Order: sequence, then C-alpha cells, then structure tokens
Amino acid sequence: MEISNPHLQNSKDIIGYSPSELFKIGNFLGILSEEQAEDFMDHLEFVREALDPRVDGPEVFSVIVTGRDAMQIKLWCAVHMPENNSGLFICEFELENDHKFPLVPTYDEPSSPTETLSSKPTNEDFLESTMSKSRPLRVSRYSRKRRGEAAAMEVKH
Repeated sequence: MEISNPHLQNSKDIIGYSPSELFKIGNFLGILSEEQAEDFMDHLEFVREALDPRVDGPEVFSVIVTGRDAMQIKLWCAVHMPENNSGLFICEFELENDHKFPLVPTYDEPSSPTETLSSKPTNEDFLESTMSKSRPLRVSRYSRKRRGEAAAMEVKH
C-alpha cells in the first residue's frame, strides 16, 4: 500500500520509517520498548472500554518510539475510534518537541507596556474571558497504578 498524502510522509523524516514500511512491520508495538508497548496497550484498552469520543475527544498521551536508527523519539499520541467501527483505532502522532510546527506557538512581546487598568470591558467581553470550556483530565488505570515521577501524565488537550 503506498500512501501519497504529503502530511503522512513525515514519518520517514521523524522516525526513519515511511508509512509503507510501518505497515510492513506488521505490529506497531515492534518499534516500542516493552514498557512503552504495555502503556500503549493500556491506553487502547481505556479508549475501547471507557471513552466516548463524541463527549471526551481522543485519548492523548506521550509515547517513546524507537526510530530506524535506534534513537528514542518522544511523541504525542492521540487515539480514538470511529463510531461505526469499534475494532479500529486511529492513532495520530506529533513530535513532543516539534520546533518546526510547535504545539504551542510563541508570541512576540509588545514593544512597550500597555495600560489596561482603566479598560472598561463589555459584559460580553467579561463573560467570554471567564467562561471555562475545559473538562477534567482523565487518568488511565495504568497511570493510577504507577507511583512517583513516572505517574505524572503529560497531557495536551
């Protein structure tokens, strides 16, 4: 199977495997350490058993893959399942520290200070600035079992 989408071809640049080569491996867990594979499978189990993608969105977690050159590469993984196929997982990966396409853009600071104490926001501005659109983060069973530094989840939502 040859994949022609240019957005999918970056796997060769990032981990050394093209999409076609990844499919030929036969099992994605082959590029993960034993501990990472166990953690990855725990997240898939969580998605299958406890996640409603329409309400919760994808399960997002950090994973370390072993690239073709044996380098350890930290990635963010977002996993979800199509509503019409509970046997299929969709995994999307992004570099954890992507300098070319950062997850959080850098902003330039203003050249001079701006006085905001005497500003008069409208009721609409005030409501918009105080509305919370966030949901509590979920913690997988695997993470709850672990202790110490390894238990801390790095989640971008």
